[in-house]
Amino acid sequence: MDDAKAHALIEIFVREDVRPVPNIIHVFPIYPKDLARFESHLAAAFQDPGLRACYPAAFFQEQYQTRRRVEPAGPVRERRRRSYLT
Repeated sequence: MDDAKAHALIEIFVREDVRPVPNIIHVFPIYPKDLARFESHLAAAFQDPGLRACYPAAFFQEQYQTRRRVEPAGPVRERRRRSYLT
């Protein structure tokens, strides 16, 4: 995530009184350039009792398995990987 863009988005949320709905949806393999940081933040969030109260235990196991899925080698994987690097 680009911190400058995140701050601008937060300002819009505050100004427009936007209330994000906390949904966690992840279907495809991920390729973020800072995967280790992403994983640590997600692991911490998944330990939050308030968040855990909103979802069944199976949801968290499914999310863990989804994050471990690997896209088969080929042009689609390479294109997606490159898109996260820019």
